[in-house]
Amino acid sequence: MASSALKNVIAKAHQVFKLKTNPAPLSADPNHIEKFSSELQSLSEAVSTLNADNINLHEIVESIPSHHRQPITFIHICENPVMCAVIIVMKPGGSGIPLHDHPGMYGLIKVLHGHLRVRTYTAIRDMNQSPKVPAVRNPDMVLSNISDTQILSPVSRNIHQIEYVSGEGGKEYAAFLDILSPPYQDDVGCHYYKTDESESDYRKLHKDVTNLSKCNLLETDCPKDYCTSSVYL
Repeated sequence: MASSALKNVIAKAHQVFKLKTNPAPLSADPNHIEKFSSELQSLSEAVSTLNADNINLHEIVESIPSHHRQPITFIHICENPVMCAVIIVMKPGGSGIPLHDHPGMYGLIKVLHGHLRVRTYTAIRDMNQSPKVPAVRNPDMVLSNISDTQILSPVSRNIHQIEYVSGEGGKEYAAFLDILSPPYQDDVGCHYYKTDESESDYRKLHKDVTNLSKCNLLETDCPKDYCTSSVYL
């Protein structure tokens, strides 16, 4: 059962993301864009107040049936036409959440327990034009429950991967809240990527320090060792 703190944040998220299309498209009304940006920041601050204790995280994790326990477990909180929200629990021994995108989506990531390493990339142009995506790699972050909520937008930091670093307090798992808007549709899924190693090697050979953050990403298949399970809150 979701706590009142989590329910309140999910309700606020639904209200905020409804602003994207109601009452006018964001691109058509500058005041609407400004209002959405302000409300999104307010939502981020509300999400940052969540932690393992005020959402009853440890009881939720302990209630997961043993046959559903994988290195990565998705605990589904809600899904509707406006947004979806999950708590993702990560344990040692897995390969992490591979490099992927969320096409046209906003995302909020808040670590609730443990430590996670997040690597993000910002595409320099439309990701749909070619399997090879010029991108800028942003500085890696190791996030904990005291870290601020991270915001991913359709045009900034949209491509990312998440790796388990450690648990804490004797509980060897890390967990984070993931909110996406709009949710995935049957005809819209994520794309997986890998870095273009030849491009990286080229920069190493030329010692082009100013461009080390720039790279090419290549679209690829979902890694075969990416094992997950799903349960519903």
